[in-house]
Order: sequence, then C-alpha cells, then structure tokens
Amino acid sequence: MIDLNLPTTNHYKLIMELGGKCRICLSDKFEDIEIDHIYNDGAEERAKYGGGDKIWTFYLSNIELAFRRLQPLCKRCHDTK
Repeated sequence: MIDLNLPTTNHYKLIMELGGKCRICLSDKFEDIEIDHIYNDGAEERAKYGGGDKIWTFYLSNIELAFRRLQPLCKRCHDTK
C-alpha cells in the first residue's frame, strides 16, 4: 500500500536514492533532510542545469554523477558544514 503522506517530488526521490538519511549524523527524519552540494557549487549547478525541480530531475537521470556531487544532510549538519 502506498503511503499518501510521503512526498513524491523529484527532490524526495533524489534524497531517497542518495540514502534517505543524513550522511553525518544518520538522522532519517525526512522533513529535516536537505541535499548538499559537496563542492559548494550549488549556485553554479542551478545556473547550468536549471533551478527548482529541473536540477533534481537532471540528477535523477544522472544518478552516478549525483553520488559524486551530492549528499543528504540534516539541517543541523548542513548548517555546520
């Protein structure tokens, strides 16, 4: 049975593909998980691939690249980074 409370956005799908929990503290509370650009080049990548959902769609279609350039982090760990 499908849980209708779970989001079905490409952002959510990408977080789940990347492991679904914070890479540092291992928190798995979805509402706290963000996608971090490992090399701090998120603005450049949004300009290159498109903002909003476009960048997540790109990375879902290029999942190997996503594993090299992105990581899920909770808000606290992301702010600390």
